[in-house]
Amino acid sequence: MGLARVDHPFYGALQSLRHPRKVAKRLSAISRDQREAPLRRLVALLTMLGLVYIPAPNAASAAEPTKKAPATKTDRAKRAAQKRKAAAREAAEKARLARQELIKSVRVIQRRPFLHAMRFELQLLGGIGLADRMYKHAHAAAHGRFHIDEAWSVGAGYTHYFNFESALLTSLTTDYELYPERSLQRFYAGIDVGFAPIFGKFAAFDSGLVHFDLYITLGGGVIQTSRSADIKPVGSIGVGWRLMITKWFTFVVEFKDHIYVENFNRGDEVVNNLILQAGFSFFIPFDYDYKYPR
Repeated sequence: MGLARVDHPFYGALQSLRHPRKVAKRLSAISRDQREAPLRRLVALLTMLGLVYIPAPNAASAAEPTKKAPATKTDRAKRAAQKRKAAAREAAEKARLARQELIKSVRVIQRRPFLHAMRFELQLLGGIGLADRMYKHAHAAAHGRFHIDEAWSVGAGYTHYFNFESALLTSLTTDYELYPERSLQRFYAGIDVGFAPIFGKFAAFDSGLVHFDLYITLGGGVIQTSRSADIKPVGSIGVGWRLMITKWFTFVVEFKDHIYVENFNRGDEVVNNLILQAGFSFFIPFDYDYKYPR
């Protein structure tokens, strides 16, 4: 008695296992999905019959991280190339920012090396008189000046005089018994307005630039002389030269003319008290913040 042919699809798969060469030849002519389809059906059938057991994946083993394969020489080269590219991008960004800062710092009009505006100047000066030949006049002065802006300022000061007889006066009184009328300054106090129209600079011994300004003053005050205890009104005009040494310290030279009317025995006379004085000045605050115009 012959065996009945089974037309179940899994039966064909079981029969193909008895002829592996034919299976291999036949599998090479079909696609991968077609090759794997009978095998998947066979495994499913065997699993249903209990002949094959496929364990479920272990949760503990699934949670374990996959071990990273050791880096190859190619991987290290790629990482090094990526680092070089990142460093090059960072350097390019820094260069771009530096160029922007340089563009911001370049100005068509250069900044002033010394600022006067909204600063107080204290001048300590000493000088001599130039007009009187009978007496030698020395004096000490203290001036305070507030600078409204870079050109204009207002100030007030006090000057105290020290007088000494000259050789000419001694000769006249001793040899000729002549006694000219004397008018000796005791003190001067006044206020003035200053204007600085000229700013400049020059090279000092090829070691750097020295900055200066020239200014004029116009004002008035009172003066007391040896002719009387009364004070007399006086007008004042002068020119000055200021040499900047630091941001807050300067050297000052001034030439001034104090003009007043003196009462002599022969009558009133206009006196020009010419003085030359020099000293140092201190600017407060000592430092300042410069704002660039755009």
